Amino acid sequence: MKNLLIVGAGEYGQLVRETAYECGYQKVEFLDDNSELAVGRVDEFEKFSGMYSEFIVAVGNSEVRRKAAEKLETVFPLATIVHPKAYVCGTAKLSAGCIVEACSVVNAGAVLGKCSFVNAGAVVNHNSIVGDYSQIDCNAVVAARAEVPEGTKVLSCTVWNTKPAMPVGEGTFF
Repeated sequence: MKNLLIVGAGEYGQLVRETAYECGYQKVEFLDDNSELAVGRVDEFEKFSGMYSEFIVAVGNSEVRRKAAEKLETVFPLATIVHPKAYVCGTAKLSAGCIVEACSVVNAGAVLGKCSFVNAGAVVNHNSIVGDYSQIDCNAVVAARAEVPEGTKVLSCTVWNTKPAMPVGEGTFF
């Protein structure tokens, strides 16, 4: 049976749980220090060894996400969750722990770092790199060949464009 342990039972954790069910997980539970929905606290993770096939961290704070991932990786494999209604090109590379939400796009040659989030409607355009523990928020765009540094949050409805300028005529077929 395919099952998942989610670190973080807040609003984002709830969204990830719904996405996990749509991805075919049969059992999805939470670890959270402050939620009645959780089956346990984060520091109790070892007692769940063997009960869950994978885990994922659904926490917005990138440093908290990093610490939780590093701790739980010693016991569980880190899942990657891609909503069935997201588009991920076959040449894109998604690292462990990524979450790609519905209606988002990860284009050709793009790379998502460990535990990065691509939220609903976001676009990570071709040949761009999203650093570990980063978040591309709803309807944000990472421009082609741009690089998002580790731990960065690209805010909703913004464009991240940090690529070197291309000389006029370079890369064209005329």
